[in-house]
Amino acid sequence: MYTNHWQEASARLLAIEREVGLGEDTQEERDLMVQVVGCRSLLARLSGDLEGYVAMAQRALDLLPRTDTAPLTSVLRVGALLDVAHAYLVSGDMTSESEQLLARTIGFARASLDYQLLIPRGLILLARLQVLQGGSSRLPLPMKRSCNWPRGSADPGR
Repeated sequence: MYTNHWQEASARLLAIEREVGLGEDTQEERDLMVQVVGCRSLLARLSGDLEGYVAMAQRALDLLPRTDTAPLTSVLRVGALLDVAHAYLVSGDMTSESEQLLARTIGFARASLDYQLLIPRGLILLARLQVLQGGSSRLPLPMKRSCNWPRGSADPGR
């Protein structure tokens, strides 16, 4: 996927989908299907199709069992949640609901040491949303400092 051979990657994913569709409906096959949908979501993101990226991430999230706490399921859920959190960039919905979705996603990532590396990604999405909602005045001071606005220039979030 990361080699700009997206059509070949898509063809391989399609072959996997066909094989999974012919088999029995087991948890292992459902997990594989979620991974395939997640890869399709990533392909959409890499090709610049933000709408397809979010839609496929939502599909992956919908395919995941809600009660399973297996490590693979948890990893797939956190990834899909972070991907779906980009929805405000597609819909333009910058309400508190979008902010709450991001906060829940970050909370889910914080719940385990296994997902600590995903927290910055969620915080960056949250900061982008808050800038779009009303400029950098809503950002915490350390995040404002990290923006490094050039002196004398206007804040692009305003």
